[in-house]
Amino acid sequence: MTAGSSSNAFLGIDIGLSGVRACVIDRSGAVLGASAASLAPTVCVGSSRWWQTVAAAVSSACAESNRPVDAVQVSAYGPVPVLVDDLGRAVFVGSVTSARTPAEQVRTSLDARTAFRADTTSPSLVETDLAGFVVGYLIGHPVIDHVSADDHEGSPVPLAACGDATALAGGVTPDAARLTGLRAGTPVGHGSIDSWIDLHALGIVGPGDAGLLLGSTLVIGSIVAEGDADAATGVGLRQCRHLGRGRFLGGWTSAAGTAIDWVEDVTTAGEPLELLPPGSGGLLALAHLRGERAPIWDDHARGALVGLTATTTAGDIRRAMVDAVALSALDLADRLGGLGHRPERWRATGGGFRRAALGAAMCDALGQEIDVAELGDGRAAARSAADLVGVMLPPPPMTTLVPDPARHERFRALAALRAGLAELLAPTSHALAAFGSPSPHHLPGSLP
Repeated sequence: MTAGSSSNAFLGIDIGLSGVRACVIDRSGAVLGASAASLAPTVCVGSSRWWQTVAAAVSSACAESNRPVDAVQVSAYGPVPVLVDDLGRAVFVGSVTSARTPAEQVRTSLDARTAFRADTTSPSLVETDLAGFVVGYLIGHPVIDHVSADDHEGSPVPLAACGDATALAGGVTPDAARLTGLRAGTPVGHGSIDSWIDLHALGIVGPGDAGLLLGSTLVIGSIVAEGDADAATGVGLRQCRHLGRGRFLGGWTSAAGTAIDWVEDVTTAGEPLELLPPGSGGLLALAHLRGERAPIWDDHARGALVGLTATTTAGDIRRAMVDAVALSALDLADRLGGLGHRPERWRATGGGFRRAALGAAMCDALGQEIDVAELGDGRAAARSAADLVGVMLPPPPMTTLVPDPARHERFRALAALRAGLAELLAPTSHALAAFGSPSPHHLPGSLP
C-alpha cells in the first residue's frame, strides 16, 4: 500500500490504567472518529469481556470516521510483563506501578506457580508487554518492540517476536476484522509503551530534547547522547532506549493523576485550587499511593499528609496532593539538572494538563515554560500509525504555560521541607505495608 493510494486514515489504540481509547485521524492530524471505554481493574486482561471492550472502542471510532483505516498502532501502559500461552491467553499480567523489573515480576510469579500450581506451568509460554499482547490479538500472534524488550532483560521466559515499534508486525486477521470493523490485512505496527509513543509524537527524538508526560503517572526526562547517562542510578534516575537517537534519562512515578482522582474522591469540593497557594494551610503531602518508582524505587512506600491541624480544610488537602505531584516533577528535574541535562523549557502532553490547577502547579513548580500538546485519547498512537506507512504529519499544535515566580518560590520552600521525607518515613511505611498486607500465600497478579 502506498501513502498516495490510500484514504489517509490512521487508527491509534491506547490502553491506559483507566481504560481503552481508540482514535482515527487524517493526514493533517485532525480527529475523524474517537471512542473510549473504561476497563475496570477487576476485569482480567485478555478475558472475553476485556477484548469485547477493546473491540467495541475500535469499532465505534472506525464507524464514526467513516473511512477505511490504512494502518494501526497500539500504545499501552508499561512496562508490564504479560505471559501468553500457546492459545494466546494471558496467564500472568504484572504491574506497571511496581519498582521491580518485569523480569523480577515474572520470576516471582513462576516461583509461586511452581509452589502452589505446578500443574499449570507450561513450557510454551512467551513473554511480551501489554502493547505487544494487544497487537497479537489483531494479527494472530504476540510481538514486542525492541525498546520495550530491553525492560524484560533477564526474564526466565523467552520473548515474543521482536521488531521496531514503527515497523510492520503483520496484518489484521479475519477474526479480528469481524470484531473491530477493520479491514482484514490492514497493517499493524509492533506497538510500544505509551510513554515512548507519546514522547515520539511530541518530537522528543534526539539529544537535547526534553519531555514531560502527565497522566495517571508522571514521566519526565531528557534525551542524552549514548555515553552521558551512566550516572543516572546514583541519583535515583534511570536511563533507557526510546523511539529515537540517544538514551532517555529521567524518572517515572507510580501515581500522578491517580493521586488527584483519589483525593477528589475522598474530600468534598472547596475553594477553587487555582486560588489556593502551594502549601495552603501548612500542609505537605507525598503522593506514594501505589508505592513509588523514581527516585526511591520502593514498592512499599506509602503516601503521607504532614501538617494536619484542626483547621485543615478539604481544599488544603486537595491542594497538598496537587503540590505533591508537582514537587515530584521538581525533584526529578533538579536531579536531571545535577547531571547537566535540565532543559530550558519542556514539551509535554497528558490528560493531567486538562486539570488547570495541576498543569499550572507543574509549571510553577518547575519555574519553566511548558509547551503542551493534546495527544491523548489515542492520538499519539494514531500519529505513529501514519509513520508506519510513510505519511508525515505536521507537528501537533502547542499551548504554552508560563510559571508564576512567586508560586515557584513557595514550591522551592516546600521542596526543601520535602527533601528526605520519604526516606525518613520508610521504616514506618514498610511496617504499615506489612501490617496491612494480605496472607503471604496470596500473590497479586499470579494465577489463582
